[in-house]
Amino acid sequence: MVKRTDLLVEIVHRDVRKGNGVKVLGHEVGICGEEVMGIGENGKEVWMVEFGGCGVGMGNGIEDVKGVGDVVRKWNKEGGVGDVVDEGVMGK
Repeated sequence: MVKRTDLLVEIVHRDVRKGNGVKVLGHEVGICGEEVMGIGENGKEVWMVEFGGCGVGMGNGIEDVKGVGDVVRKWNKEGGVGDVVDEGVMGK
C-alpha cells in the first residue's frame, strides 16, 4: 500500500512492478530490454528504469530512481518526458 496524497492510496500486490510488465510486453512483441527506454519517478518504477537499455530518472523523482537511471531529466511537468523522447527516440 502506498499513500500518494490525502485522497489517494494505491494498493497492489507486492510482486507487481512496472518493469515486469514492460519485460513481458517486450517479449510478447519481440523487443529486447536493450531496446526499451524506462522513464520513472517513483519506487514502483526503479526496476523498469534499471531494465531498459536507456534508463531515465525524472527530476521530480525519488533518489532511488534517479540513482539507477542512465540520465536524469527535468521534472515531468516541465516537459522532461517530451525532451527524453525527442532526444532518445526522435534523435533531436
